[in-house]
Amino acid sequence: MKIDRYIHIGATARVASTYCEIDFNEGVNLQNTNAEINGKKLQLYQQNQIMSMEPIRLLIKVYDYTILQCKKHDEVRASKGLVELIAALNFDYQEVSLGLFRLYQYCMDKIKQKEFDEAVYLLQGLRDAWAQTSRVLGTEKRKEPSPQ
Repeated sequence: MKIDRYIHIGATARVASTYCEIDFNEGVNLQNTNAEINGKKLQLYQQNQIMSMEPIRLLIKVYDYTILQCKKHDEVRASKGLVELIAALNFDYQEVSLGLFRLYQYCMDKIKQKEFDEAVYLLQGLRDAWAQTSRVLGTEKRKEPSPQ
């Protein structure tokens, strides 16, 4: 089973760059030029690491970011994370994509109503389902072909 088909690859790359921007630029306060150069090298390394991730792992990172922002009660950043999750949907597979879209929209509504705990509950469940799928697929990839 190829689960990556449910994730729009073009949007996933955009999600990666957005995630790097959000995560790695947040709270950076560099003191001097050496620190700035080292910080830029670290940021470039981290961006390359994110961009080379499998789409499903990247998706999990975006879930983690969105859940964290909900726990911080940061409506703007949590909404931005949800927008990126929506952008990653591949609507060629409407049954799955529309279901996820509705859940993301519901979470967006809950965040706007300041009901962050409900959004966290739903997003955590979805995140865990994707993580479980990733583990199962990872195990299947490592299995030796059965002798015939």
